[in-house]
Amino acid sequence: MSNTALNVPIADSHRAFVESQVRSGAFTSSAAYVQSLIGRDRDALENLRVKIVAGINSPRKTIWSREVGLELLADVLAQGK
Repeated sequence: MSNTALNVPIADSHRAFVESQVRSGAFTSSAAYVQSLIGRDRDALENLRVKIVAGINSPRKTIWSREVGLELLADVLAQGK
């Protein structure tokens, strides 16, 4: 895997947080911290994809009403805030 630089402007408070993670010894550099976050995000998305496919392929199907679907969507969106 080749590495290339990616310059991304971030808020001072975010920069301070990243630097604190490096100072804590949890990461060797700011780049290592960001790469860790990207890896976690990628893994979480893949895990979600696997669960969705498993649900689609499951022999046990549940019929949901539009209202139930909208409630679940609202819950998911609220958790993301």
